[in-house]
Amino acid sequence: MTNQKPIVIAPVKGKGTRLYPLTIYDSKSLIGIANQPALERIFENLAFYGCRNFWIIGEYQLYSYFRRGESFSERLNLEPNAMFNYTTEEDIGNADGVRKLLDKVHKKGGNKIEGEILIAGGDNFTDINVDEMLKTHRDNNADLTVALTEVDDVSQYGIARLDGKRVVEFVEKPKPEEAPTKLGSMFCYLATASTLKDFFKNKGKDFTDFGSQVIPTMTKECKVYGYQHKGYWKDIGSPENLLQTSLDILSGKIRKIDIEERMHPTSEKSIGHNVDMENALIGANVEIGDNVKLRNVCIEDNCIIEDCAEIENSMVYFSARVGKQNKIRQSIIGRFAYTGEKSVIGSYDIDKVSVIGNNVRMGNEWIIWAGELLTPYTPTTMKRIKDATVAGNDLYKVVNVDNPLGKYIIFFVSRRTLHENYKGLPPPIFIKY
Repeated sequence: MTNQKPIVIAPVKGKGTRLYPLTIYDSKSLIGIANQPALERIFENLAFYGCRNFWIIGEYQLYSYFRRGESFSERLNLEPNAMFNYTTEEDIGNADGVRKLLDKVHKKGGNKIEGEILIAGGDNFTDINVDEMLKTHRDNNADLTVALTEVDDVSQYGIARLDGKRVVEFVEKPKPEEAPTKLGSMFCYLATASTLKDFFKNKGKDFTDFGSQVIPTMTKECKVYGYQHKGYWKDIGSPENLLQTSLDILSGKIRKIDIEERMHPTSEKSIGHNVDMENALIGANVEIGDNVKLRNVCIEDNCIIEDCAEIENSMVYFSARVGKQNKIRQSIIGRFAYTGEKSVIGSYDIDKVSVIGNNVRMGNEWIIWAGELLTPYTPTTMKRIKDATVAGNDLYKVVNVDNPLGKYIIFFVSRRTLHENYKGLPPPIFIKY
């Protein structure tokens, strides 16, 4: 078993409310990171270490995009090719999804899940050394090995206390004053399929979540070890971390991910005069006007960047159009969005990302403050924003609904932005030059 690589199981089900408006109608697994879907970027590092068998739990609809992983294998020149598999069963938690998968596959045979499995959450991007984690797991004959890293906000993660390398206490999302350490779970676990299958069989169907149920219980009853990761890790479930991860890839800060083609050949002849580009990633069929300035920017396919636009530390998604003389900083521009002319979007505040949602059509000379989020109005969209909650507190505050161009647009912000920028009161959204 020494050279055998683990089968990857990725629970990806989730509404992705922290990424609104990008995920109001789209899967968070397909949101772009450096011009590739987030889930592909997560799998990329695992494939580098030899993982080839991937199971995607919770969103079988992703089959329409990833299929069996053929394009993924071709892009990375994998040999042998990766194999993407999917489940169609409904589940009520990440552990419940894994339990159902193990039970189903063992009953039906065929592509069996045997030996070591690596459970990787769909919100976590890392350059973790799979070989080192495997060594820790095998050397200690562990029942479960949990990848850990230092975190600032312990209230957002499962927190572990170690005795040597063994996990002796695990608390899910504790209050800061009650956290035993700052070692947070990366939602990356190693186990053997038979061990987890036996655990679920003995505990029944009530154990539906790894962080709050499975790991704390296994810590008391089994041999659970921690692997302390010292490299890169980001929880990409927020616009801020999603953007920062893309910029870190661009800057070469992440091991095993190398962007060789910075500009697609179909875009080379569509670049205007006096274009100033530094650390940019340009997709296919992109048009860039004259006197454009790009700094630390990812631009996906089919986008148009008009004359004299300045874009820094930002991502522009598929088929978006950035108007003339725009100044865009620390922002994400959604698919098919149009930013108008002479607009100012975002700021240099790295803690707050402005997001122009898919299909938004802005007017001219708009100013979008740091952290503001825009999306086209529909009753369903409004309901989803208002329903988005975290720990009983409203995640978002709608601050305006306006009809500037014949189509209503919802302006909303996170509660943190509302408190820090506006002292808890809705701001005057439209501020012209």
